[in-house]
Order: sequence, then C-alpha cells, then structure tokens
Amino acid sequence: MMNQQNTMKKQIASFMSSKLSTARAAHVATAHPVNIRTENSKSLEAIPGPSGIRALPYIGPAFMFRPFGKFRPDKLNLLFQELHQKYGKIVKFRKGSSWAVFLFDPSLIEVAMRHEGRYPKRPSMPLLDTYCKRSGAPPGISQLTGKEWYDVRKPVQDRTMKPHIVAQYLPSQRDVADDMVSTIKSQQLHVDDMSKLLFRYTAESTGLFCFNVRLGFLDHRGCPMTRKQEDMLKSIRQFLALVAQSFYTFPTFKLYPNKMYRTFEKVYGDVQKTGQVYVESMYRELCEKKASGTLDPHEPNLLLALLNDDRLPKEACFRVMSSFFTVATENVAKSLSLSLWLLAKNKDKQEILYQEIISVCGTGKINATSLSHMPYLKACVKEGHRLGFPSPVGSVRIIDKDLQLDGYHIPRGTEVHYGHNVLCHSPEYFDTPKAYIPERWLRDSGNNTNNYLQSFIVMPFGFGTRNCPGRRFAEQQLFLALITLIQSFEISLQDPEEQLSIVYNILATKETPLELNFKQRKK
Repeated sequence: MMNQQNTMKKQIASFMSSKLSTARAAHVATAHPVNIRTENSKSLEAIPGPSGIRALPYIGPAFMFRPFGKFRPDKLNLLFQELHQKYGKIVKFRKGSSWAVFLFDPSLIEVAMRHEGRYPKRPSMPLLDTYCKRSGAPPGISQLTGKEWYDVRKPVQDRTMKPHIVAQYLPSQRDVADDMVSTIKSQQLHVDDMSKLLFRYTAESTGLFCFNVRLGFLDHRGCPMTRKQEDMLKSIRQFLALVAQSFYTFPTFKLYPNKMYRTFEKVYGDVQKTGQVYVESMYRELCEKKASGTLDPHEPNLLLALLNDDRLPKEACFRVMSSFFTVATENVAKSLSLSLWLLAKNKDKQEILYQEIISVCGTGKINATSLSHMPYLKACVKEGHRLGFPSPVGSVRIIDKDLQLDGYHIPRGTEVHYGHNVLCHSPEYFDTPKAYIPERWLRDSGNNTNNYLQSFIVMPFGFGTRNCPGRRFAEQQLFLALITLIQSFEISLQDPEEQLSIVYNILATKETPLELNFKQRKK
C-alpha cells in the first residue's frame, strides 16, 4: 500500500510540474534552452552587435563608448536601449579582450537564470579588488565565489531572509521614521533637499539592524548632525561614487595608487573603522552574556546572532555587516527618493495610498500584521523600481557552463548581462510604460497582461541564490518611510511641471535635488 501511495505521489508531482502556463510555455519554447551544442548552433561571434575595436571604451574629455559616444557615462542606460533597438533581443558587446552578451528578452533571461548553478558568479568591483590585493585586506562577500562565498552567505541568509526576524526590528525602525517626520516639522515643513534627509533616515535605520544601535543621524528633536556624523555620511556616498568612477576611467589605479585610489583607500578605511568599533563592542557583549549564562537566542539582534553562529568567523561577520551598512544606506535612500518624487508628481496615486494607510492603521503606528495588508503600498514601490530601475543594465552573471540561447552557443566564462532596465520601459511588456501606474501590479486589476514575463523583468534586488540578502530589511525601510510620511503630510513638488531625469552612478539617482512641499494633514 505504501509503495502504491509513493508511486501515485510521484505521478501527481510529475503531472503538475509539466503543466506550465500557456504564456510561459510559449516563451520558454522560443528560447531554445539546451545546454549542449547542436549542429545548427551559431557561435557567440555570430550574435548581432557592434563589432571589433570600435566597441571598446576609450578615455577622452569624457568617457564614452564607440560608436555610441553621444551617451554620457551616467546615462549609459540609453546606450543599452539603443543596442536593443538596433540589434534585437540578444546582443554581443566587446568588453576588454572578450565578448559580453546582453539579453533583452525575459524568456531568455529566464533560461539563463535557471542554469546559473549552485554557486553563481558575478563580476566584482576592480577598485575594491585592487584595494584588497594592495592592503592585504580579506575580500568582502560580494567578491567571493564558489563554496567560499556560499559558506559566508548561508548563515547570513538563514536570518536576513526570514520575515519574523526582520519584523522584530519594525518598532525601532518605526521610531526612526517618526524622527524623520519630526525633523521635517522642526524645519517648518521646508527641506532644501529631501534626498539628504532620506539619506540620514536610511543610515540611521540601517545602523539598527547592522550594529543594533542608534547612530545619531536622526533624533526626535530634529537636531543637526555633528561633524563626525557628517563625515561618516560623506564617506558612504564617496565610496560608491568612486566605485562608479573606476568603471568609467582607464584603470591606472591597478598600476599605482593614483589620486582616486588614495581617496578610496581613506573613505573605505573610515567606513570599515566605524563598523569594526560596533562589531567588537557586540562581540564583547556576546562573550559576557555567554559567561554569565544570560544569552537569549531569541533576542532581536542580528549582529549578536551572527557573531554567535559557529559557521561565521568574527572577521567575516564584520565584513558582511560593514558591506550591508555601506551599500544599503545609499541604495535604499535613492530608491526612496524616486518613489517620493513619483507620488508627489502623481497626487491621485498618493491619495489612493493615503486612503489605504488610513483604512489599515488609521493615524496610529504600523505593525507587522497591518503591513502585510497593504498591497497598494507595495505596488507603488514596485512601480517606482520599474520606472527608476536601480542599475543602468541589470543583473550580471559569469556563466559556469556552456549555454544555448536563441540558437547561439554561449561558452562557459562569458559575462551575461540581463537587460532589466531596458525591458522595464518596453511597451511590449508594459502598457503605457512611461506612466506611473501602481495598479498594474495589483491582482485582477486589468492592467497586467504579461504577469509571468514581468516577474523576470522588475528584479531590483537581483534573483536566485545570489540575490540581495538584505532585501526584506530594505523593503521594510522603504515601506515604513512612505507610510509615515504620507500618513503625516500631503506631499507635492515645488515645481509641478518638473520632469523626472535619472542618472546612474552605479545606482539610479534623481539628477536634480528632491524639492518637495509638505502640508501637514489634519488628524
């Protein structure tokens, strides 16, 4: 009887797995997802795209790509749009001495994603690699590959990806959002550049889950920061700005420590020192609690839990949390700036969001349960990520085995770029792609006709086992800030006619200051 039941279960599982949706089956079939080379396979060199030396970057008065020199370095998303328009859904592009491949089709992206293996590999940052080599510093988690990467990633992921652990930080992060509102009120509802205040908010909020302390970038009195705090935020911003610059200039920093490298060395060192102080302090607290028998394994303290995990050495824990703090602070602040601008520009959508907030939690504070019942809020954030996709291209992988894509043979070791940014603005997959329509992400809204394929397009936090391990924390920061601000103020643009212009210094950034008007809501 037991054998018959097991056989039946296997048959049901086999049947269910074969039932792909019509849309999925149609698109996957056209992608030729075969991992072996066939007689009809075309070589990588046969993929359409700009050819030869003309595609190499060069240094002049400004960085540019031949023959696409009309594009600024911070507007390279337009270059990739033109590549797609001129050459189609799969494009080769010379990168240094080898070819890279760009995919501008969600079904091709799906195939490549499903064959990335257990230890996905992506390019690291040359400037950071050079720093580690020159200084002898161990590499961060973003630089690691293979099992070495997995052994660091796994204990981190076991905690950061669990909703109940993230929710433990909600009350303290909610207080930070309240302090941001207090700061706006203390400045008579006038903030010269709201993006700077949002950066203070994300630094304070990120510090909570990275180091379990309030760092003092915001408080309920709206007090100005100290010089030390200002320098800290400046270092964080300079870190990513210098990394971006290193991609757009000839890498002389690899040959000798030029001015850019020396600045990076100081900036990165300052950020690392700050992280080291808090990690060491928490490590001493861990040792004391162990010695006294007062260690609570359920305490809402991510850093303490990681330091107590035998799988993660203290040095690795320090590198992980310092990296989280640096990257998450900048990334979330920029995403939040774009979402706020879009809601200020589209007052009707802001009103719908306000009504959802009021219906779920009134004028009180949000909690984990009510946060899970706010679909329009999440749709607003996702639509913001679509219109202002965080990177100029999308995710990148170095494939570890030969792959067949659209009839072309892509050899192992090829760098494959997923063209999420271009696809986010494609009328083929999104009706009226330039419009801000959060409703397109709501179920049964009638605005979403390519649900399955869209799931492979809007991926601001990456995908698979190498996605952003801090995604849930970042989303909680975004949600809390939007809820608290919209709950407290009617927000509008100082210039109602302003049009959104995005530039890329690694991450999507509003080109001009975020100038908003705040009108306090009546309670």
